[in-house]
Amino acid sequence: MIFDTLKNMNYYVKMMPELEEIKSFLGEYMKGEMSMERIDLDGDRLFASPATYVPKNHEGAEYESHVKYADVQVVLKGKEYIGVTPLDTCTVTKPFEDGGDIAFYTSETGTLCLLEEGYFLVLYPQDAHMPCLKVDDSGEEVTKIVFKVRIEE
Repeated sequence: MIFDTLKNMNYYVKMMPELEEIKSFLGEYMKGEMSMERIDLDGDRLFASPATYVPKNHEGAEYESHVKYADVQVVLKGKEYIGVTPLDTCTVTKPFEDGGDIAFYTSETGTLCLLEEGYFLVLYPQDAHMPCLKVDDSGEEVTKIVFKVRIEE
């Protein structure tokens, strides 16, 4: 897991070269009309899924993980908590389906990471995460882009 400010994203390019392309894309995306459709930056190797939503309650939320893709999550507007915990502390509630890249879990451990404007979070397969959790009861919408970076061939 990597958690830092967007201005520091360049420090991590050696670990994930796609971050350079992501940072460049974000600079242009923020200048124009922000589409909420999937955006292919490099086909299935690197794509972005923007969304606007009201964060959900913590109760009943589950952790998730991926094996084919790492997530780079960037909040453009608003704020949310993302629960994170090591995958090896989790119990599977819904396993990966054939061809799918998401499984769901519960865990008795974990911490909340506050993701707000100006920050990014990189989540690898060993990082179970519970995204889109509300920070307060304001009902404030969040606009976020989740970049999917292919790590499995």
